[in-house]
Amino acid sequence: MNTRVSILFFPAKAALTSLLCLAMLASSVSTASSNSSLVYLNYDGRYAFAPQGVPLAVHRVVDAANQLQRKPYIWGGGHKNYWDRGYDCSGSISHCLASAGLLSKPITASDFKRYGDSGPGKFITLFMNDGHVFMSVCGLRFDTSEIRDDRGKGPRWRPESRSLKGFYIRHPRGL
Repeated sequence: MNTRVSILFFPAKAALTSLLCLAMLASSVSTASSNSSLVYLNYDGRYAFAPQGVPLAVHRVVDAANQLQRKPYIWGGGHKNYWDRGYDCSGSISHCLASAGLLSKPITASDFKRYGDSGPGKFITLFMNDGHVFMSVCGLRFDTSEIRDDRGKGPRWRPESRSLKGFYIRHPRGL
């Protein structure tokens, strides 16, 4: 877009022109960001909320993860019982995916290496190795562990990132 602006001699005209330029700039920025494929969850420090326009399965995964907030870490939790008093890493991720119809039964962290499709997803990305699995939903990490340990206190939304060294990356088909 070629826009020529003249601001000679008239301070009022200069102010009006500046406002016009700012409006044009704001318009181009919002147009660029609305074309972006990045979608982020809203997060209030405990619960996450999926924005409008994301697939229903994403809303269901987020809702299921919210229901597990503050459950304790229990090794094997979530594998025998869908609703359990605590969850381990793979039990919590299995629970969330099953709640959205994306998984039929709980699987282990190692089994997630064969789940879905390889690489990051548009909305949901899973990170796994032989002993741990966690996911990112629209950029927010859901994990049973803190940054430096694989056990942690239980399933939580965690805004801080962690090292991905040694992790496989996969995603649910279509998401």
